[in-house]
This record gives sequence, C-alpha cells and structure tokens, in this order.
Amino acid sequence: MGNCLGSPSEGRREDQEASGEDVALGKSRRLNTSPPQWSLDERLTKAEVQARRAEFWETSPAFEGRKEIWEALKAACDACENSDFDLAQAIVDGAGISLPRGTLAEVYDELGNRYVVPNYCLAYPPALQHQDSHTTLQSTVDNVPTDAAKASKAPASESPTDLDSSADKVVLKIRLSSLKDVKISVRSTDTLTTVKRKLGEMESFDGSKVRIFLTGKLLSDTAPINSLKIPKGFFLQAHVPA
Repeated sequence: MGNCLGSPSEGRREDQEASGEDVALGKSRRLNTSPPQWSLDERLTKAEVQARRAEFWETSPAFEGRKEIWEALKAACDACENSDFDLAQAIVDGAGISLPRGTLAEVYDELGNRYVVPNYCLAYPPALQHQDSHTTLQSTVDNVPTDAAKASKAPASESPTDLDSSADKVVLKIRLSSLKDVKISVRSTDTLTTVKRKLGEMESFDGSKVRIFLTGKLLSDTAPINSLKIPKGFFLQAHVPA
C-alpha cells in the first residue's frame, strides 16, 4: 500500500525517468490544492474505500520511517479532505515534511526518509464521489449536532481561581501557522483552553478558534498540559484561521 525508504531506490529512479520528472531532495513546494485524479478498475463503495484508508493508517507505522511523521501525514490528508489546505500546509511545515512534488503522495522527513501515501488516502475517485453524493449529504445532515449536544460537549470555562497555585510552571513553545514562534508560561495543570486564551491575548486574535497540534495530531482543548508528554525541544503547532 505504501512504503518508506531511507534513500531513493532503483525503482524510484526508473519511475522518475519514465515520468520525465527530476525530484530535487531537500527542496519543498507549496501543497497543491488540486486532488489527484485517479480511477478504479473495480467498483467500491465509499465505506470500502474508508476501510482501506483505515487499514493503511493503522499499519503505516510498521513501515520504515517515523511514527510521528505518519501521524502528521494522516492529519494533513484529513485536512485536505475538508478543503482546509492552510491547516494541511501548517501541519507539514510544523512536522518538517518536504513536498518535492507539491503533493502528499510522496514526501520526505528531515532525515531524508521517504513516505508514500496511496491515492485512495488522498481523494475519492470521481465516479465514487458521484455515486455516493446523496449518501454523503445525508450523512452530513445526520451528524450535525443539536444545540443540546453542543452544550453537553462544550468544555467548562476556566478562571484563575480554579487553578492550583502550587502547580509547576512550564514554558510552551508554539509555532503559529504564520511561522512565528512564541513562548507561553502556564501551569502544568492548565488545559489547552487556557493556552489558547493566553495565546489570543498575546497575539490579538480569537484564541477560541485556534487549533493546536502536536506532531500532526489535533489536541483536545480539555487536555491538561502535563498529560501531553511533549518531547523536550518540540513545538506545538497552532493553526490560526485567517
């Protein structure tokens, strides 16, 4: 389904020669917002394609390469499927992923490892999309949460008096989607809701709309800082809507 190689293989060089393309390693292009065009010889339902995707992402860490890069690639693919290309670009930039062809189909990490993502993880074939368009629309309508459900899922607001004054202080390094780096001092028991509020106050934007990622994985607003197990020296990635 996919593979990851530490250096270009003979087969890859032959593919480049056949396609007439020369990929310059170390050079990255902006993410192309056009989905790949491909087709299937067999007729699959949307559910069957989704099952193939789930199988690929569950087994991808078993391939060569780094687990956190596979997680970042999955998050970027999900963002592209939702047409949030700015978020996808922020994820790959934050994870240090290079896109020599401008797509997620073939990428490299900072160590030179190669990662290949199959087409069915990047886009549905056009015929399948047309076939399942009514089902997809109905599924979207069915999944719209009611006001009561939204209220039940909303995180409780935090105030300074709710915080344990004896908690250890930590300094978080955060990289914004504008590529600006900031540092925020918080308590280890604070949640990301507090981090987002402080970030918004520092940078003059609505912090509630910010989404925060660690190695490409979207973090929950209710997660305490001390539960995130942030590796030393790592940045949190903050996607700030334009």
